[in-house]
Amino acid sequence: MKQTVIAVSGALILSLLPAAAHAGDLGAAISPAARAVALPSGGTAAATTYATVINNTDRALGNCEVSLPGRFGDLRLDYAWTDPSTNALVAGSENVPFSLAPRASQSLVLAITADAVFDGVVPPVFECADSTPADPLYGVNTLELVVSDTPPVDILAIGVALPDNDGVIRIASEGGTQAMAVAAINIGAAGNVTVRPEGVYGQNADLPADLTICETAPDSQCLAAPSAQLILPFSSDEVRTFAVFARAWPGSAIPLDPANSRVEVRFLVNNQLAAAASAAIAAPGPDFQVSSRDALRLAQQATFGANQTLIENIRRTGLEPWIDQQLAMTDSTYQDLATELVSTNFCRDMPNQCRVDHFTAFRLQMRFFQNAMSNPDQLRQRVAWALSQILVVSEHEVEVNYALARYQQMLLENAFGNYRDILEGVAQSPTMGDYLDMVNSSASAPNENFPRELMQLFSLGEARLNRDGTPVLDGTGRIVPAYTEDDVLELSRALTGWVYPTRPNELPSFNNPRYYDADMSVYATEHDSDQKTFLGVGLIGGQSADADLEQVIDIIFNHSNVPPFVSRQLIQHLVTSNPSPAYVERVAAVFENNGQGERGDLRAVVRAILTDTEARNPDPDPSRAGKLREPVLLLTSIMRLVGAETDGYAFLRRLGGMHQIPFEAHHVFNFYPPDYGLPGSDSLVSPSQALINMSTVFERHNVVYDWTYNGNENRWDWRPTSNFEGATGTQVDWSSWGRLAQNPGLLLNVLDEYALEEDLTPEQRQLIMDAMAARTYWGDPLEESRRRARLAIYLIVTSPYFQIDH
Repeated sequence: MKQTVIAVSGALILSLLPAAAHAGDLGAAISPAARAVALPSGGTAAATTYATVINNTDRALGNCEVSLPGRFGDLRLDYAWTDPSTNALVAGSENVPFSLAPRASQSLVLAITADAVFDGVVPPVFECADSTPADPLYGVNTLELVVSDTPPVDILAIGVALPDNDGVIRIASEGGTQAMAVAAINIGAAGNVTVRPEGVYGQNADLPADLTICETAPDSQCLAAPSAQLILPFSSDEVRTFAVFARAWPGSAIPLDPANSRVEVRFLVNNQLAAAASAAIAAPGPDFQVSSRDALRLAQQATFGANQTLIENIRRTGLEPWIDQQLAMTDSTYQDLATELVSTNFCRDMPNQCRVDHFTAFRLQMRFFQNAMSNPDQLRQRVAWALSQILVVSEHEVEVNYALARYQQMLLENAFGNYRDILEGVAQSPTMGDYLDMVNSSASAPNENFPRELMQLFSLGEARLNRDGTPVLDGTGRIVPAYTEDDVLELSRALTGWVYPTRPNELPSFNNPRYYDADMSVYATEHDSDQKTFLGVGLIGGQSADADLEQVIDIIFNHSNVPPFVSRQLIQHLVTSNPSPAYVERVAAVFENNGQGERGDLRAVVRAILTDTEARNPDPDPSRAGKLREPVLLLTSIMRLVGAETDGYAFLRRLGGMHQIPFEAHHVFNFYPPDYGLPGSDSLVSPSQALINMSTVFERHNVVYDWTYNGNENRWDWRPTSNFEGATGTQVDWSSWGRLAQNPGLLLNVLDEYALEEDLTPEQRQLIMDAMAARTYWGDPLEESRRRARLAIYLIVTSPYFQIDH
């Protein structure tokens, strides 16, 4: 009975196999793609499956054979021809080479024999004389084989993709649904089986379709409502039938790519694969509006890293519509952290974990990376990250977590708001007041620290600027300063009388204890209310501290330096370290007037930065385009590319060695200055290159090596930490990359498209492919492919093409 079932299964399978034809001289497919067989004591076990070999060329191919790679010395493969019309064995064809006419195929039965237990993936080699072998494609022409010394549940499963029965689930319309019929028989021991449909789609991206399954009656109707998986008993020799429903996501297309876009129905026993049936899937969707290269450049500028899902989203949405969607998103928040108020002695006599939670930036930093890796409001986060490096506060002076979270929440909320609101929010923030000593600045001893940085770093810069960001020169060619020391003194007088906000149920005092859950309060008797002159404007004598602050913020905000000073730094953080003066001037003009008479509208400014011709030029000026990826963006870009899931701790473990842990700058001048000169150049700057030295360049390389080539779940820096409630650590599923690496050329096409703006030369491609071929693993071939994929990714992301955003 078992052999009859196998034969019937093979006959049905043959109609599905032409969909597995792949680029190259030969294509091949196997079904069933998984078998589990019992090994009798002192004997051997044979697993039988069916295969079809396809000649993709216009010439005849001869001396075609099927064999196993040499590393599978404990297994033996035998094959025989079958008659495709009857599926009967062709007498005398056992292990006999066959020929293929142009564009023709040959159906075969394969028998893989083992004399010992085995658990792994077997990739038969299909090759003909004077041709390249068929590409090994996991799940298409490989066999997952389990040979055990106890009788297993051995299921044969076949799938028929409806309605054409051609091996492809063809969804007819955008957002539509199509079904796949699956039949299975247990030819082994009885047991409980989990049946689950899973999507295979490119590089760790979710298949853009919802998959459900039901068991069906003889009339093909569902016995119960479809669900994500079924768990059911499976008796020996029992036949069960199922229906799998694939509903495409609206707005997403699924290209026909049998090796990388598939629905696989997996039969699991004790979480071990016992059988599988699969079909390719395709669905129509909106046409691409832009090229992959243009989408990748925008992703580099506006997100924490590109991946397949993001690139396809940008391509379908279009550049400017995608930017507008991003400008409307508000997913990320630190608000919950900002409301966890604690007194300065809260952790007295408590374990060290209390201090880590409340008196370091740790939980804020973890949230930062969780948001950056997973949340869709990528542009808001990128702008807030840029603002946090312009308007700096740091754990090194203010160690209270909720205080830092409240400050960063203010920047996040105002990332697309008005810059005047940010300046006022910064000036009134007790976190900034603590950091730069504005809190408790008195009329008798005005502190100049915050007033100086408010002008030098947060708004004006040191030099008077033209609208294009170039310095204004006097008649002798000297740079005109933006402000004087008298301006610093006058501004410091205007900003006296501010204290920590008064805690609930306490009386206000000039020595209010540290408290950060509101804007700073005014202590009127310590404010210098005498007349002052600041930046050439007289402040009204007798004004309150609130009125003086409002007036000086207005004076600063309306200064002609602010538009080019702020615009240039935002361009540097998002697009290029060396924007042309014309680029700066165009953005500064939008800062001055958003088209509706509003000055300082960051939503309009960010949109202008990203839509400017200098940002969108497909062939940017190589003499000034691009920027070196700072450590934070380098690591998030790599981890988003490979599809990592993380709680953020891995970043904190490694970024210290590269001198850039978020919210831990060692001084108010940020991790690096915006005018740090590019070594070897008299005119160009490279701000983040200030972080490059002999120590950090090795750490930069080592982290990339560890997280790609050496990436595995047991890495010390990927393990969950005990210092964080709900810690999950970091995981990367390399399976889809391994499947792709079975065709090295296709893997490099994908990496070139999603990581390098299609910059690889033929010589570079060949060098990487040669390195991959030399990376062998005498075991599971899928693990070998995963290791080869990690090697290729490592070589790509350590290259200057990736390390520098173009």
